[in-house]
Amino acid sequence: YQSPFGSFVFSKQISPDLLTGFVLFTEHKLVAKGVKSLLLKNPPEGYDKHASKRLENVLLASGYKIELEELSAIISIGKESFESILHRSHKKKLRKCREKDLTFQIVSLDHLDEVYHLLKVIREEKNYTLSMPLNSLKKVTAEFPGQFLLSVVKDAEKTVAANISVKVNSRILYNFYHDHVSEYDAISPVVILNEGLYNYCQSQGLDLMDLGTSTREGKINGPLLEFKVRLGAQPSRKLTFVKSLM
Repeated sequence: YQSPFGSFVFSKQISPDLLTGFVLFTEHKLVAKGVKSLLLKNPPEGYDKHASKRLENVLLASGYKIELEELSAIISIGKESFESILHRSHKKKLRKCREKDLTFQIVSLDHLDEVYHLLKVIREEKNYTLSMPLNSLKKVTAEFPGQFLLSVVKDAEKTVAANISVKVNSRILYNFYHDHVSEYDAISPVVILNEGLYNYCQSQGLDLMDLGTSTREGKINGPLLEFKVRLGAQPSRKLTFVKSLM
């Protein structure tokens, strides 16, 4: 229930009528178990624009309402280099990271405590919080160890940026948490961090890298969204639907 999204997944061969029938069947089963309302967090539309539109139409026709509209930012993984898709301002930051000899590294899940605590400290300095406590994250990584990827950026022996990513499926890497220490704001190590993740996606044959939503207290965080767009990402709607089953 704490997942970034959870909704109906269906084959391209499924007709709208059959999809509608399955949605209603699901509701009927839930009502029998005493469920009074249903909330669906759809994945970003950029994961599969055609399927997203089909499901949106079915849900709206079935009495669901859009409770929340967020904006995710998604990078398409192509054959071109990461640097080539960057805005010129981020190209400068990438060059500064290289001049500083910052290095990207993938680390094992044994480093989860270290990575999490660094991200937690960085976020708290900015008056942000991490959405998952460490104990909860440990439980899910223990259950699905092959679905999580930890990475860091080093300045010599010092860790200056960190990332926790989730392998959504064989096509998509979800950049769950990432940030860098404030003293490196001028060169922004998350740029070289995302270059490392982009290269990883290329090596693994992944199609998309989801940089997550850009909202704070229910409102779009414009500067954060712009930063992600300058990393080569495209904005993508992420809708949450609700329906009363009473």
